[in-house]
Amino acid sequence: MEHTKHLFRAGLLMVALALGLVFGRHFTLPDTFGDEGYYRAASRLEFMALPLVHGGTESCKECHEKEHAAHAGDRHASVPCEVCHAPVADHVKDGKKIEGKENEMPANPSQRLCSLCHLKLAARPKTFSQIVPHDHLLELDAIEAGQPVPDRSCLLCHPPHSPNQGN
Repeated sequence: MEHTKHLFRAGLLMVALALGLVFGRHFTLPDTFGDEGYYRAASRLEFMALPLVHGGTESCKECHEKEHAAHAGDRHASVPCEVCHAPVADHVKDGKKIEGKENEMPANPSQRLCSLCHLKLAARPKTFSQIVPHDHLLELDAIEAGQPVPDRSCLLCHPPHSPNQGN
């Protein structure tokens, strides 16, 4: 038995470590953690208190019925307005247009934005419209080899609110 002291010490150390982890977890977990799942339940209230930034397509429809109707039947019907345009909070507050910004609705017309969905990737379905922007523009003789892809190049042929027209 004289050669088992190290085993006793190792066992004691493991028990102390386990107790430290159990008690440490108790003191470090937030009060509402685990009440409604594997997260802090109070975080929902914190997120609900944040200001609304994105309103979704329906919030745009109230004032932009014509654009909404034109957009409803095209290939981009499932893409919310705020993907290309600024968030609704930049344009409307408390149901009214922000004074001085009545005619302002910034959009991101870059080919980089279009490429987020339309850049050719092996993982995308073959039926989805995909291109390699540089190769596509070379085929159309829109640019020369070695020339960079112009930022607004997609919009020259493909109007975003009616993309079917450009095909």
